[in-house]
Amino acid sequence: MLMELTKKMSKYRNSKFRICGNTFDSRAEGEYYVYLLGLQKNGKVKSIELQPVVELQPKFVYAGKTVRAITYIPDFLVEYTDGHKEYVDVKGVSTKDGELKLKMFMFKYQDGIPIKWVAKGDRLGLPLWMDYFEKKAMIRKRERERRKEAKKYIKM
Repeated sequence: MLMELTKKMSKYRNSKFRICGNTFDSRAEGEYYVYLLGLQKNGKVKSIELQPVVELQPKFVYAGKTVRAITYIPDFLVEYTDGHKEYVDVKGVSTKDGELKLKMFMFKYQDGIPIKWVAKGDRLGLPLWMDYFEKKAMIRKRERERRKEAKKYIKM
């Protein structure tokens, strides 16, 4: 079976999915993996690594106690056939913790492998996969326009 739903819910109320023998934290993440497999089949992607661990801050000792390292685990590390690599994290919604770790990643690895957050855009008549922050900005803009339009009718 290409895709199956598992019953366990996460703290973000999404169900885990198994696709091609791999377990993903959300349906969107699994669908993005299938998208990457398509790119790989078409010769655009050389390799796909699932959930690579990136160290943001090493462990250290403070006042005689060891403080754990801070790590960030994006969903994928994608190597393209032209030689460039990028980390990809599929997002439905962001969290303060996730945004903080993204900022730490961007600071520490400014000259390293880039990272992008992607989101599904198909429900909004947008590209199937798009930059998470662009989608968020478009949604905010549409909401502002709706509120502005609603105010016109209220004033009448």
